[in-house]
Amino acid sequence: MLHAHTPNDSGAWHDLGTHARSVAELAAEHAREFGSEDAAWWAGILHDAGKASEDFQRYLLLCHEQPDRKHSTVDHKGAGFLRAIDVLQELAFPLQGHHGGLLDAEAMRIKSSEHARNSVTLRKSLERFEALALIPADRALPQIPAFARNDRHTMEFWLRMLFSALVDADHFDTERHWHPEVAAQRGSATEIASLWAQFQADQTRFIGKLTPEQQATPVNQVRAEVYEACLAAAEQPPGFFRLTVPTGGGKTRSGLGFALKHAERHGLRRVIL
Repeated sequence: MLHAHTPNDSGAWHDLGTHARSVAELAAEHAREFGSEDAAWWAGILHDAGKASEDFQRYLLLCHEQPDRKHSTVDHKGAGFLRAIDVLQELAFPLQGHHGGLLDAEAMRIKSSEHARNSVTLRKSLERFEALALIPADRALPQIPAFARNDRHTMEFWLRMLFSALVDADHFDTERHWHPEVAAQRGSATEIASLWAQFQADQTRFIGKLTPEQQATPVNQVRAEVYEACLAAAEQPPGFFRLTVPTGGGKTRSGLGFALKHAERHGLRRVIL
């Protein structure tokens, strides 16, 4: 059996095949909203391919048997990097960066040269990984979505989204191994519409705490105008919006009111602050 991580508190090793499959499925789920589930699935299935190497498996065993000692790490990204070049070249960016962050084009060129020099060793790792038979023979190769093909900036944004889908999937599945009790608490059934309703009720309570005299002050009148303007703007089609208000003008609540109403109005899934 090949392992992805050392044993957890229950004494269970994290199986490499199980981890790769789980990360692939979760990354695909994350990326489905922007039409990239196939690319994310391949990134997830290949992200830890290098852990199949004999050297990495020996490293994990040493970490388990001698937990108080520092052991030399073994690269586990090069094997997936090489396979990604054959699958979809752009996948090499999130695969190489899933620990440590995305590299720029020049740094990637240097990494590519390093992996090419070690290709014989890396190919052996790939053979051990592919022996797990995690990739169906009829699995289609991914493609860059149409919206990202013809513009460099859109392509870079797409790579960042794909990278995020992979990193979150990897972290979440690893968390399930190490801290299942924490992983079980993740996720929420709360809908945007419910959050917007809760916020409206809280805004009513917030205003209700003010006396009529307080509500009539110039500052609070301006705050009320800003809030109503934000709610009116939330009806507009999605795009870029700017809120320019001096300190004390109520930007925090007004901006949140805009975000929740705008998301509810247009069926958006998240508000990121």
